[in-house]
Amino acid sequence: MRRCNLLGVIWLLAIPLLFSGCYILRRSNGGGQTKFEAPRKIDAGSIAVTSGYRIESVSTGLTFPTGVTFDQDDRPCVVESGYAYGEVWNTPRLVRIEPTGTKEIARGDRNGPWTGVTFHNGNFFVAEGGELEGGRILRISQDGKITVLVSNLPSFGDHHTDGPVMGPDGWLYFGQGTASNSGIVGEDNSKFGWLKRHPDFHDIPGKDITLAGYNAKTADFVRHEGKVLTGAFLPFGTASTPGQVIKGQTVCSGSILRIKPEGGLRNRSPGACATLSASRSWGTNFM
Repeated sequence: MRRCNLLGVIWLLAIPLLFSGCYILRRSNGGGQTKFEAPRKIDAGSIAVTSGYRIESVSTGLTFPTGVTFDQDDRPCVVESGYAYGEVWNTPRLVRIEPTGTKEIARGDRNGPWTGVTFHNGNFFVAEGGELEGGRILRISQDGKITVLVSNLPSFGDHHTDGPVMGPDGWLYFGQGTASNSGIVGEDNSKFGWLKRHPDFHDIPGKDITLAGYNAKTADFVRHEGKVLTGAFLPFGTASTPGQVIKGQTVCSGSILRIKPEGGLRNRSPGACATLSASRSWGTNFM
């Protein structure tokens, strides 16, 4: 019960920090406005909790915290993403929360965001969102050594490589997010920033999809040359045709994948990941 309460406390404190960062970094599209003057005051008494529970501040000053786990000594360890929508870059880190503050265990490069963490058999496993170089699953030893277990995951878009979670069958499970919210790349993806870096990136179906030929007409946010047509599961500015078949792939958008936690060469290619289940892509609404 103590661990569950601590987990809830960290998330209650982390979520407002993460969301407020996104709000500040992206221009409002008509929502209400407010002002904020640093430093942020942490007042546990202002947070309503169910009768029988209490809340307290465990750690403050974290930058974009996205996940928490506990090591073999039940010490909470947190990942800081290192990236936020709106093109704000920082250093992704894994830190341990101690009575005197935080202690860095490991830090990554500019391939954030680090989106989740779990601890198993003496090692940390971290999902790296991969805005620059594609998604990865990392194994991090307690002395900070980082080993890449799988790389080149399709994670340049809106929703990243996430998780991970150790299953009872000994496999490490993680989620692979989608490039877009609709299956069609458009204006919102341009505002996030990734479309300029990866203009050919798009959603990937988990099975063969036959398109109806629907295309969205938008401004050309890449070349800035008038209007373009974009179809589902295709690069921005590429029109689809009725009856066009988009081949499915094992490592697809909106899926749950698994790998062996010991890693090895057999896991280094995305094709070595076994798909546990693949959600139906949101883009099917536009086929």
